[in-house]
Amino acid sequence: MKILKIELENFMCYSGTGNVILFTDGLNLILGGNGYGKTKLYDAFNWVLFDKITDQEGRLTISTNDIQEGLVSKRALADVEDNKEVTALVRLEVVNEKGKHITLQRSYKAMKLSGMEFSGSGKSILTISEKDEFEYKPLGLNGLDDIDGYIREQIIPLDILEYLWFQGERGIKRAVDTSNTQKLQQVINKLSYIDTWERFISATIDTDRRTKDKFDKAVRRSDKNKEKSNKLQRDLNFIQEKLGEIKRELEIHNQEIERTDEQMDDLRMSEGVREDLRNFRDEEYKLKRQLTETEKEYNDILDKANRDLFECFWVIHGTEHVAKKFEDLRETYIYSKHEDRRRAENGLPPIPKGNPSAAHINKMLKDERCNICNRPAEKGSEAYEHINMLLPENYPEVEDNFDPYLHEDALQNLGSSKYRVTHRSDAFKAAAEEIIQRYFVLKNKWKKLEEESRYTEEQKAILLSRYGLESVEGGMKQGEQYMSLSEKKAKLSKEIGKLEAKQEELQEEQNKKNKDLEDLLGDEMDPILSKQMKYFESLLSATKEAKEAQYNKLVDLLSRETNRHYEAINKYSGAFFGKVVFMQNSKGGYFPEIQNENGENVTNGMSTSQLLSMQFSILFAILSANKEYGFNKRYPLIADAPNSAFDAKKKKHLIRQIGTTFEQSIVMMFEYLENDPDRANRYKVDEEGISELLSTMHNEGVDVNVIMLDVPDGINSRDINELTVQIKNL
Repeated sequence: MKILKIELENFMCYSGTGNVILFTDGLNLILGGNGYGKTKLYDAFNWVLFDKITDQEGRLTISTNDIQEGLVSKRALADVEDNKEVTALVRLEVVNEKGKHITLQRSYKAMKLSGMEFSGSGKSILTISEKDEFEYKPLGLNGLDDIDGYIREQIIPLDILEYLWFQGERGIKRAVDTSNTQKLQQVINKLSYIDTWERFISATIDTDRRTKDKFDKAVRRSDKNKEKSNKLQRDLNFIQEKLGEIKRELEIHNQEIERTDEQMDDLRMSEGVREDLRNFRDEEYKLKRQLTETEKEYNDILDKANRDLFECFWVIHGTEHVAKKFEDLRETYIYSKHEDRRRAENGLPPIPKGNPSAAHINKMLKDERCNICNRPAEKGSEAYEHINMLLPENYPEVEDNFDPYLHEDALQNLGSSKYRVTHRSDAFKAAAEEIIQRYFVLKNKWKKLEEESRYTEEQKAILLSRYGLESVEGGMKQGEQYMSLSEKKAKLSKEIGKLEAKQEELQEEQNKKNKDLEDLLGDEMDPILSKQMKYFESLLSATKEAKEAQYNKLVDLLSRETNRHYEAINKYSGAFFGKVVFMQNSKGGYFPEIQNENGENVTNGMSTSQLLSMQFSILFAILSANKEYGFNKRYPLIADAPNSAFDAKKKKHLIRQIGTTFEQSIVMMFEYLENDPDRANRYKVDEEGISELLSTMHNEGVDVNVIMLDVPDGINSRDINELTVQIKNL
């Protein structure tokens, strides 16, 4: 079966009409960013065929009745008038193995009531048409059984779908559960012809049992060597009872192992997963700590800056001209005062030249005689007063009565305060430059950490969704439960090994006593019955050996094919990848492990991407090694984001293996896109990377068809009421 075309009308995020993708043989690569409709496209394939879409864990469990109007484009519903219908439609055109062209069209209607309230039609409508020589004609299929039967026989069987169509890492892990030997054996059996041998063995066991029943009846009827034969018979009955007890214990232990396997499967917790969770938790804690520290430092510097602004008189910043004006006015004030005093002093009468000393003047006043002019100067006379005026204390003084200069002290205090304020303000101004620089460094760091935190939250959501977890801590606890169950399983396996060894010992003893009993009875035993018993015992043994030999050949082929794919995916990554070896357990099942060059099991130390590449390789090997079934040639692979855990080199080689293994493959992925510098929050194709891939696939003889899912400019890709996806066939 090949897929030729898919059309989507108002289906989920594909609003409007004209959403068409044409597929070719080879590799069909569908590129789209997160939230750009890759998963919805994957759901479209499933919905049109099976009336279901995938849940959060990638399982095909959500029916149309469960989601109803959720199938219809929210944008189309938002744009339509009240009481009008919108139809979601997916049309798939395929050509089956017989060359018959078939179209499947499934539709669902929803009515807009008012505002954003809707009413769904409840059921979808499927129309299947086949093309005759001229046109497509609808088939008259009656009921779900007819439809399911037609899809199973003419298009693709549902029971092999999970091995060909899967979503993300969880899908491949479910398809090839390497932690569960029974499930891996079921995969091998389902995709091989080994079940034919199982049916043959079952029929041989039944025939052998009936022959032994006849033999036992013949022994009971015989009278020869009765005492010895009775003892052998009692011994055989005792052995049979013990074998029955062991069988019951084995059944109980095996059932317990199955339950443990199911619990472990539900937990889906390998060492690689626990490593992912531990690394993520440590990285998240580190990021949160850095964010808290940066936020505190950022707030501290803001708080300090706010305090410093007030303590360092931020209010005067930018008022330096006022301070200068104050200084100029104060200097003018002081200068004016000194000038006024100088002028007043200049207005005093001059002191005579050669003025005698105070002692001489006091003597003249005492003698009441002027010794300069040698004349009498009686006390109280004018001459006496003139002499008295010559004393220094009687010199004329400048009157200290300058009314305009009463504020000198206040101005002096203001000047001192201004100096202190200006000095501290200038110091803050210098420090502020460093604060501003530090502020922006911290702000940018905080912003970057917040972006990393948002990205981490997105990655957490992806990680938790991938492993079906509610929280990282819950996952860690789940990992502890997984380890506990793993220890329990190991203990049960050990007990089973002991029981099987005891069972084998008793069976050998049983065979010996049966031989002794047969020899004891001699010619009384029907020779034909003896031959039948020996024959069917030999046939059963030969059948089991043949089945085991065939199974070993199959496992050997599987091992070679697995390592061919495994090496091709990992060889050029530069990292150690070892070799995949299939180990047999005590129940005849096989489980894979990765061994180093010394044959040591290193599986638990391998990264998630290595374990995932092993699972891919096993699946590719199972699908391609069986030439009789040829599933890889008969049906297309459809994978949504299968390689998110791989690095760039490994992704390219995985895609190469997909392209060379399957006749047709449809792979949806984010890789080979890069940010578009001309469009905000949009992507463009990485032309260099895609050219390299095209060249690689061309050398392998594989055609590549590249389709890009895009969101038009001006539309918020996170607003579901606006979202519409454009399909660009590149």
